[in-house]
Amino acid sequence: MSIIRAPSGRRGIFGRNGGAVLCGLLAGLAVVGGCASGPGRKAAFTGAYTEPGKGGEGKTLAVLQPESRDGKKTTLPETEQWLVNFVQSNLTSDFQTYTRMRIVDRQTLNQVLQTQAKTAAQAARQKTNEYIAIGELANADYLLTGIIERINQGDFNLILNIVKAASGELVSSFNKPVSLAGFRSLEPLKEAFIELASGRGMGITLTEEGKAAILRVSENEAQGAVSLAKGIAAEQGNSVERLIYLTNAVAFDSSQLEAINLLASTEQEWESTGAGAALREDRDRRAQFETMMKQFESHYNMHPPFEVIFIPKPVQFGQSDYAANEAALQFSITLRQSVEFQTMQKVLAIIFNNLKKTKREEIWGFGDWPWNAALLAKPRTFVITAELVNDKGKVLDRKEIPLNAQIRTTGKKSYADTTQNINVQFNRMNMDLYGDDPTVRITRVDTKTFQDSLAQDYIRVSSEAVLPRKSRNAFMLWWCKSILPGLRSMQKKVKNDFKKNE
Repeated sequence: MSIIRAPSGRRGIFGRNGGAVLCGLLAGLAVVGGCASGPGRKAAFTGAYTEPGKGGEGKTLAVLQPESRDGKKTTLPETEQWLVNFVQSNLTSDFQTYTRMRIVDRQTLNQVLQTQAKTAAQAARQKTNEYIAIGELANADYLLTGIIERINQGDFNLILNIVKAASGELVSSFNKPVSLAGFRSLEPLKEAFIELASGRGMGITLTEEGKAAILRVSENEAQGAVSLAKGIAAEQGNSVERLIYLTNAVAFDSSQLEAINLLASTEQEWESTGAGAALREDRDRRAQFETMMKQFESHYNMHPPFEVIFIPKPVQFGQSDYAANEAALQFSITLRQSVEFQTMQKVLAIIFNNLKKTKREEIWGFGDWPWNAALLAKPRTFVITAELVNDKGKVLDRKEIPLNAQIRTTGKKSYADTTQNINVQFNRMNMDLYGDDPTVRITRVDTKTFQDSLAQDYIRVSSEAVLPRKSRNAFMLWWCKSILPGLRSMQKKVKNDFKKNE
């Protein structure tokens, strides 16, 4: 995997070994199960991915960022630019992991491309000459290039080519339409890797067992890859969003070495900002914290850290009316805090702790933050639209379900109250309309379509065979454990004092 190392000689929030300590911290928070494994990660493959002597030994590959196109526009919108990093990162990682080729890391490749751009003599040069120049500077035998081209809303053409750097000769290719949901599942990129690696002239022969193992992608592995790509895309923009996505990447998949190193580097930069090492002027330091607070609140207003979980297979509700040949169905749905909620707590603590270090939060007017933030100060209701569909795809009924969430804060800690489990009843109807296998699907989340909610990372929607066990209210647990005993002790003392005075 391509690794970008954190700057040496600087001590971050988690110490000099930021990545290792971070992994231990996340394990302690029960976000991941430790650096060796995490929830949902695929089982280790003990066989061989390639045939002996056919792993691309002695050859070097550079994976370039694919170009992006959106109709007449030359590039995808900013909200989809993460796809460029997503494709480059995962193909780089796959060739690094599953073959014996030497892979040019991202940092070196970026330096090469900057040098090549500066030394280009012609404004409009031929691709072959460009490939030769990049290949020579990167000392690469092959270049992997590509294009992500929008077909329509949510669908793209993914075109990938491997060419010989010395001549521009095509040796392997992949061309397939991919949906946004397909990208996020990682499956098309695994298929692309297998097809590209197996191309003529690559000198790689994957074993059948190796191909099967490569195609086994866990949900957490895919979520971690998406978060890493979004963290890289935000690298030059929103610093809070960058920290959030990189933390999510490690939480979903603790084997993400690139995410761990980028995260350690980001936290070092944050400590410098919080301590005022980089920003000496009081006005500028206040403005920096104000910006971070706004970025934090804006991110979680647009990406609430919750997940809708529902059972897509409905069950009968009540008794059948045999005379009328009618019956009713129902399904179960719930709202839960997602993995991103733990990230929100961690980022909140980083901002809060660094603000406290300045000892100027009251002077700057930030003494009530984060308790006065809209994100934490009031409950939210999410309206989920569900449809009952028969096995022929006909929509039989539609329901809107309100699901409530409340984030509460105590000190610098926050808790999510999202414990409702709801059974939703559809209207009674003729039993013959149901067909053999009716199902439930989610079509809208608030005003967003299911596709838009997915594309914008609004609220994740998952289907399960059984709803997760209802958790106890964490805020009430804290209240009963920390506050209630003190109140009862005070009440008992008052009673005793009253009796003594009688």
